[in-house]
Amino acid sequence: MIQHSIELTNIENPTNDNHFPMHKPRRRRTRALAAALLIAFSVSTAAAAAPAMADDTEQVQSAVNAATSEHHIDSYTMSNTVINDQGTLYLPLRSVLNILGATITDNPDNQDRKLKLTTRSGDTQLYYNEDKTAIATSANGTYYPIKTSGDVAYVSQAFIQALTNRVVSVNGATLMLIKTDASLPVWKTLEAYSVDEAYVVEEESARDQIVASAMQYLGVPYVWGGTSPSGFDCSGLVQYVYAQNGISIPRTTYTQINAGTRISLSELQPGDLVFWGGSSPHHVGIYIGDGQYIHAPAPGQTVKIQSVNQYAYDSAVRILD
Repeated sequence: MIQHSIELTNIENPTNDNHFPMHKPRRRRTRALAAALLIAFSVSTAAAAAPAMADDTEQVQSAVNAATSEHHIDSYTMSNTVINDQGTLYLPLRSVLNILGATITDNPDNQDRKLKLTTRSGDTQLYYNEDKTAIATSANGTYYPIKTSGDVAYVSQAFIQALTNRVVSVNGATLMLIKTDASLPVWKTLEAYSVDEAYVVEEESARDQIVASAMQYLGVPYVWGGTSPSGFDCSGLVQYVYAQNGISIPRTTYTQINAGTRISLSELQPGDLVFWGGSSPHHVGIYIGDGQYIHAPAPGQTVKIQSVNQYAYDSAVRILD
């Protein structure tokens, strides 16, 4: 690919734009610069290289041809170079959003499929698809694919173009924003940030986490004295599951029954411990709700779910507040 280096002069950040970029742009307001940029586009096309503009080369050519002293190019250095995938250019998403003057909030208000952008104009939002492999400016809008390299997410140049009132061009790690209308702010009008119940993912409670952890070991064989996923006894299973969630409790049924607060059977909630044998219990399980519990029953059996109607517990202890 033939590359052209365009030297730009450092000046102060623009003060009449609706953005506050992290890096000062390099700028020159000359027709010669615009002409040089046009030459770069035409040469790359002649050499059968990837177009500098992935979404609308004609728009770039029109902007450059119409360049006057009122037009300028702001040049920034991105954190990573662009990726060229079969002629489509992909830019590092977070770096470009920061350059455009946005502070990024992931999972805002537990909305896992949204990005919140905070700029001088206020808070706006972007949307992910369900598996976070594409991104859009609105829930029902066009979704642009996301590519990852290491821990960096990249989006197509066309998506960045959809965000801004500038004509977007790139060269290696250099991002160039061509201003064609001085009256327009950097950002196009995006949706104002909002909390939508359909996008809110409730955080899993500590009780739910205990139950989910115990469920992982369904089918593990009972082993007398067992304290690992290769084999559990009843109290070994309980101790292991709680430890997996950062809670330390004693090893045996005799000590576990005194590790928390005694509660009545009518007060049981998921994650509570249920016992058999009164004050000197010989067996313990983890209550999961609806009269059911998960436990490691006896030699020759495996970790399983059973009901109080099948094998009734007689006491209960609460470890979690």
